[in-house]
Amino acid sequence: GRPLRGVEYRVEGGGRVGELLVRGKSLHTGRLKDGALLPPDTREDGWYATGDVVRLTGTGRMFIEGRCKDVIVNESGENVYPDELEDVFAGLEGVEQHAVLGVPRDGKRRSYEDITLVLSVGGRAGDRAYLEALGERVVRLNQKQPTIKRLTRALVTNDPLPLTNGIKVKRFKLKERILNGELSFRELSLVKTRGRAAEQGAREDG
Repeated sequence: GRPLRGVEYRVEGGGRVGELLVRGKSLHTGRLKDGALLPPDTREDGWYATGDVVRLTGTGRMFIEGRCKDVIVNESGENVYPDELEDVFAGLEGVEQHAVLGVPRDGKRRSYEDITLVLSVGGRAGDRAYLEALGERVVRLNQKQPTIKRLTRALVTNDPLPLTNGIKVKRFKLKERILNGELSFRELSLVKTRGRAAEQGAREDG
């Protein structure tokens, strides 16, 4: 929508995409923490960092692309917004939950991140024919995306994914489970093949 009147808006990061900052009298005047009244959680110049990534259009409309903490920095240094990709892979047959997140390359937490799709399929995780069909569908959808937004990994698990408030997948917690070896999964190949997308390997933790 369009920005509200009476509040100043600024997009930090350069260009029309970046973190949304707001300033105005309608912001909170203080915070209570452990019984103590603290000043507003704003910068010295009064700007409040919302943590939301927004995109401005030429007509002045504003679209929220996601949260700053969830932005994936791929190998080329480009920012990728997982919410957008999750919409692409929604509705896959047999998938109970799914999430897109950045997983540091080779498990090194400060390296570039792989754009990773995690699919929870329950008891079908051991069905080879189903996994091949699922892999083919993921590959086809992935090939339609711009190069900088394409998945670099696709993981299939029978484990339920951690949720926030029982609704949305908690990406940070899921990332920790992957990095700590706490998620059992099979990895699908994202290489386009004739007639099927083969499983590249498996790692099962029980």
